[in-house]
Amino acid sequence: MPSSLRENDIPADLLELELTETSLMANTERTIGTLRNLKHLGVQISIDDFGTGYSSLAYLRRFPIDKLKIDIAFIRDVATNPDDAAIVLAIIQMAHSLKLDVVAEGVETDAQMMYLRRHHCDYIQGFYFSPPLPVTQMEKMLRDEQHLLLPAGTRRTRHKTLLLVDNEPHMLAPLQRLLRQDGYRILTAQSAAEGFELLALNEVQILLCNQRLPIQNGNCGVFLDSVKELYPDTFRILSGDTCRESIVEAMNRGAIYRVYTKPWDNILLRNNVREAFRSYCLLHNVRADELDG
Repeated sequence: MPSSLRENDIPADLLELELTETSLMANTERTIGTLRNLKHLGVQISIDDFGTGYSSLAYLRRFPIDKLKIDIAFIRDVATNPDDAAIVLAIIQMAHSLKLDVVAEGVETDAQMMYLRRHHCDYIQGFYFSPPLPVTQMEKMLRDEQHLLLPAGTRRTRHKTLLLVDNEPHMLAPLQRLLRQDGYRILTAQSAAEGFELLALNEVQILLCNQRLPIQNGNCGVFLDSVKELYPDTFRILSGDTCRESIVEAMNRGAIYRVYTKPWDNILLRNNVREAFRSYCLLHNVRADELDG
């Protein structure tokens, strides 16, 4: 390796080696010695597909590595699946505590990218930025200084943001007209999938969801439970026709902040949404003037 670097006049710190967890665990002591020699030269070392192998955390701290690359299997549904998100966040926190950088593999959507960005993942890799390119096109990309742009519509300033999730368009329109009077930034979704995407792309303080929202393999309570796990800072409000036992259970689990039965009282609803924003600011130590609207 040192002779190859010299022969090709390549600075060692420009070379990064990626090894899978499985390869690291083969003949571990010899591997650690070899990696330390490479690290001494300045070569960067990454563990690829992290989370799918069988490496021990006790061994992990002995390897002289620079980066962990989270396997695509955990990234595909990171913005919608609480279990995948929990694994990804645990890897990010563990890596940072060990002073390692984290790379997310297989990033392809705005929602994935923004969720990872919000949770301080250091780098992303995947078709979201670019597919693999021939050398000539890669050279052009570097000459043009092409870089990653935030998704269109993503706000840099904080705003009082209210997300309405309802599969009935005739209910969304009057709700928007009613609540727009108070200066909120209002987002709308007609399905759980659309709601998850908007939550990933935006800082949403208050979520108002229809009790009758159809959810694959469950009901709106499943959606709100997932929102609680993925976006715990967001206050979750349910609107419904009756106060069923399932709603009481959801409130007891903490999935719901408040429930409104239909038809709602316009003045009461506006006042309580204002109160929800005030409670959000108090709970998260945010001054009201830090949120536009």
